[in-house]
Amino acid sequence: MNRYQILISAVVTLLTLPLVGTIFNWHFNWDAFDFLVGFILLFSAVSLIELFLRFVKITRWRVVLISLVLFLLLVVWAELAVGLFGSPWAGS
Repeated sequence: MNRYQILISAVVTLLTLPLVGTIFNWHFNWDAFDFLVGFILLFSAVSLIELFLRFVKITRWRVVLISLVLFLLLVVWAELAVGLFGSPWAGS
């Protein structure tokens, strides 16, 4: 398996956690659109990380760029989930 396949497997594995929660617990209220948005967010982050690992040769820049991608992923995910900033597309 190459690195990209491993990263995609990690995305699918991360999305199976809410799937199991949705199946066995009524507190999880995810529908197909939530899984689609989650997949798009995680796939975009993984793709950007893969591009940075492939094309950026300076380790310091890799760390900075990957940290930025992960930070943006967490901020967008939190905004969609609970509405940190009160935007119109917030989840609360």
